[in-house]
Amino acid sequence: MSEHLGETYLQTFLRPVVGLDSEIDSDFQRTLTVASSTAVLQAMATFDPRVSERSFRIFKMGQDGFVQALKAIEGKSFATASLRDAVRPITDQLADTPEHQGLALSVLTTMAELASGSGTLVIIDDENYFYNVGYQDRIQSSGRSYGVSGNRKLLDATDNDYLTAITAYLGQANADPASFFETLLDILTNTDTRGLRGMDDEGRAVITDFLTVYTAELERNNMADLSPTKWAWQTDLAEVTLIAAYGGASGLVMKDGQLVQGPANAYYESGGIGNTRAQFMHLSRLITQYMLEKHPEQVFRLTALTPLTNSDVLAAVDGDALRRFMVFLNRSETQDEAAANAAALTQAMVQYLGTVRTEHEAVTAYIRKSLAD
Repeated sequence: MSEHLGETYLQTFLRPVVGLDSEIDSDFQRTLTVASSTAVLQAMATFDPRVSERSFRIFKMGQDGFVQALKAIEGKSFATASLRDAVRPITDQLADTPEHQGLALSVLTTMAELASGSGTLVIIDDENYFYNVGYQDRIQSSGRSYGVSGNRKLLDATDNDYLTAITAYLGQANADPASFFETLLDILTNTDTRGLRGMDDEGRAVITDFLTVYTAELERNNMADLSPTKWAWQTDLAEVTLIAAYGGASGLVMKDGQLVQGPANAYYESGGIGNTRAQFMHLSRLITQYMLEKHPEQVFRLTALTPLTNSDVLAAVDGDALRRFMVFLNRSETQDEAAANAAALTQAMVQYLGTVRTEHEAVTAYIRKSLAD
């Protein structure tokens, strides 16, 4: 990623030939010979234990069912693009429930591909990196991404894993998370990872898992031509992360239209963050309204830095300053302007989040009054 300093993360992702999307597509076109089931299990034994546990539990007979499916393809050569079709009848038969058939297919193929030398490696820095494996264009359920950070072994962090991590890292014990948000935003606006050097191991792991999940969801959103709503789960992930500046300090989340005590995991439902989009956007819009009343210059600054003119895009933003910021960073037509204003974008958002966190008690009182009215 250091070779792309000065580009937005979306530019790094979309760049022809050497961009992440291009590399992921190229990897998917290669031919691979599937490693033996023994080699796959040996590789998995070096990963975070959660990878094996989650992989085996969705198969009938657990690990034995997983291995049975592997044995049907071990030693055979496939164009990577054809592997899913070849193994689907097997995983459909061996998945523990019909609802898990698609997941079993994705898990088995990506484990086989990763252990067989497939995958696009993204190096964040010397100790933090992630792999992207098995993404097939227009099939949003395909592919998985796996992150490694310091002493934390390879893991395909779920949305729920990530929300648990940010609840802990951005909670009240973190007196000033400004450096975390600055590092994260520097990466999104400028592909600048240098801020990781000053972070502790926990912070680096959170950033790594964010980028791992964010890139997976960006790949899926790109299959929908970067729609601001369809499969826009990277935007959801980022918004929930930014809104944790308030939630971590207050201990409050939006649930069923009310502020309630709870961790960020409240925004995980039915397998993903995107299923609670209406909840956290409602909270973010109310925070935006508070900031417009108390600190209008900060909202105006963010608005000026994120010009959006498409009516459908503006409708998706719907008065939410955090959503507007992230949608702006995920539109191909805005990238030159975003790159030119990278430092200003980061600084403006860090200031906004810092104010919201510092004034979280006043924000809470304002929101409760607004909901009561």
